[in-house]
Amino acid sequence: MPQTRFPKLPGDVGHPASFSMPVHHRVVAGASPQRVTREGDPSLLALPGLERPGVPTVDAALLGPARLRAAGADPDTPVEGLPAGGHLQRTLLDDLPGPDPVEAEAEVLASAGRLLRRCPGLRSLVLECTNLPPHADALRRSTGLPVHHLMTLVHDRWSLMT
Repeated sequence: MPQTRFPKLPGDVGHPASFSMPVHHRVVAGASPQRVTREGDPSLLALPGLERPGVPTVDAALLGPARLRAAGADPDTPVEGLPAGGHLQRTLLDDLPGPDPVEAEAEVLASAGRLLRRCPGLRSLVLECTNLPPHADALRRSTGLPVHHLMTLVHDRWSLMT
């Protein structure tokens, strides 16, 4: 896990109750939100295998065609970021105390709404950031689309092993 101070909400990869199996968390020293997102590891979840996905992300400017291509995804995959300088983006990228769950969820839902209005016909959503899964159920309810993220991948692979 990145080295952060903000509390993790249930559903976040950093919250132990997010997993249906035993897990051990390890903090990667020096892996700050700044380094992970803005200086970036280009890997993303499952994008190449999905039909017409859209990607809600923390910062759309950081997830351009080159990073999508490096992840094996179509470089034209639609991406929509959280509001620039908004509550959740600031909390995550600047590692601030918080986030306020209600305000954060409203920003995530608004982002997905913008994405769907801009790109009608999307068949699924892929959450780029491991801090966005706490809002996955709300996204499913509001959009009617399947929502993929690191936690769904881990749980799907775990269920195949048990």
